[in-house]
Amino acid sequence: MAWKWFAIKTVVRAVITGKPEQTDKYFHEDTSFYEENVFVVKAQSDQHAYELAERAVKKQQVAYINIYGQKVEYIYIDSVDCFELYDDPSKSGSEVFSVIYAVPKVKTDTQFLQERYDYFLKDEDANDERNDWQHKKQKVLLNCEFSGLDEDS
Repeated sequence: MAWKWFAIKTVVRAVITGKPEQTDKYFHEDTSFYEENVFVVKAQSDQHAYELAERAVKKQQVAYINIYGQKVEYIYIDSVDCFELYDDPSKSGSEVFSVIYAVPKVKTDTQFLQERYDYFLKDEDANDERNDWQHKKQKVLLNCEFSGLDEDS
């Protein structure tokens, strides 16, 4: 069987544990974080690609301490999509993932984007506000070793 290139989309969840050593105005405990990753693997079949991607994501799951002194771990949830690559992934501009959505013709582009990507908003001020909110919420994921932030940031 020939080896082919695949892009596999995986989903992990960040699990944050421990009492914070300090907090700031951005600290929140009311949010869960899920991350989608796309791994490019060379495999003999789509099933083999799923197995390789799962191994790759689990290898990256290294726990660390966030800027609040809490432990952050990423837990593998699932591999949710597989795309066989038709281009060499080492070439610049190669497509590494594609998905086609079938939606009713009456839906506008904006409606599709809002339903599929809830962070997309036509109103730029609202979009900036959403991005600011997201950035503040994600601060809890910052690794204290690499953040470059002090307690006042």
